[in-house]
Amino acid sequence: MNNQNNLEQQHSGKVSLMNDNFGELQNIEVNSELLVNVDFRQFQQKEKTLSRPISFFRGVLKRFFKNKWAVVFLIIFIVICLMALIIPLTSPYPSFSPILSNTNPQLIRMLPPRLLGMDPIYTYPEPISSDIYEAVRQLDEAGEGVRGSIIVSAIQQEGNPNFYWLTLYPYRIPALSNLYPVIGTDTTGIDMWTKVWDGFAGSLGTGIIVSVFAIIIGSIYGAIAGSFAGKTIDIVMMRIIDIIGSVPSVVLLIVLSLVIASSNPDASATLDNTSITFALILISWMGPAYLVRMYIIRNRNAEYIQTVRVIGGSKSRILFFHLLPNISGRIFVRFVHMIPGVIFFETSLIIIGLRTPTSNSFGQIFTDTYGTNLAQMVYAPIAIFALFAVSTQIIANAMNDAVDPRIIGK
Repeated sequence: MNNQNNLEQQHSGKVSLMNDNFGELQNIEVNSELLVNVDFRQFQQKEKTLSRPISFFRGVLKRFFKNKWAVVFLIIFIVICLMALIIPLTSPYPSFSPILSNTNPQLIRMLPPRLLGMDPIYTYPEPISSDIYEAVRQLDEAGEGVRGSIIVSAIQQEGNPNFYWLTLYPYRIPALSNLYPVIGTDTTGIDMWTKVWDGFAGSLGTGIIVSVFAIIIGSIYGAIAGSFAGKTIDIVMMRIIDIIGSVPSVVLLIVLSLVIASSNPDASATLDNTSITFALILISWMGPAYLVRMYIIRNRNAEYIQTVRVIGGSKSRILFFHLLPNISGRIFVRFVHMIPGVIFFETSLIIIGLRTPTSNSFGQIFTDTYGTNLAQMVYAPIAIFALFAVSTQIIANAMNDAVDPRIIGK
């Protein structure tokens, strides 16, 4: 009984204390504006911590530009392409004719590089005939203000009095004084700077055209084969690729050149621009077809494809509106990889004599440099192509990492 009384007294004491505290709380003045401001600031902080959703392509570009080396080589790639377009159009010298057509070509051939303010000494790599030497000597004697300063030395060739080894200041000759070939001229007097960029522009155009059509044909072919994977249609389509791919590419091009030659007896057995483009497309579409087929088979049972099937999407809609767009990044990477390969293959065709040598391309430049000892004629096109090839490979690899779903979020 006593315990019960003690508990009732403790309870009544707690109730009275709570009533007293509640009364004190009722007397507190609350500033409602302060509470609103505090709540709003807390909401802003929470909002900042949430990540905003971005589109797939924005995410790809964001991840791509995080790669500093890819950005550097992207700039190099853009500069090379712009120079290939601008320099042949703005150069004061023609790309495939001597810079001085009204002058003896033997006098102006193989000029050394010259920039503003330069006066290089040049020794001709081959003996100069006595007639040309006599003409240069007369210019040296008759020159105003530079008399006696054109010819540095003239040594008669041993055993042949009609030829001289001639060293001179070529740009002190009046006819050449206003010429500024950046990397000199070739053996026929053509400005090498303009010729290299014009040839690269021609090869680049061929590479882009071939790559675009090869990607389009290969993507459609591979997508159809992948959508029927394991069935008769897929087996037949893949065996066609195996048959064509088993024949070496050069052999296919030789057969094509023979067909062209037999159809036109008056034509030489070489490939013109249209024929070489068609031939390169014929041997280039199989790689993209294999690639697209592989990705179609890998993704055709993905959850988003199953969802499209459930809601009634047709096979063609799934293929062209869902599967192909989903692997568009991979297709673009393959496209970038193909361009330097096509340029290299097209260049090799001219070197082995399967393409018309009058075409503007890198192959013609390398053919002209064969047998010469002019370093700038060899190193300039090699350096440009090497920079372009390295740039495309690094850009393609960076883009491949950017579109890879396995690294998204890292």
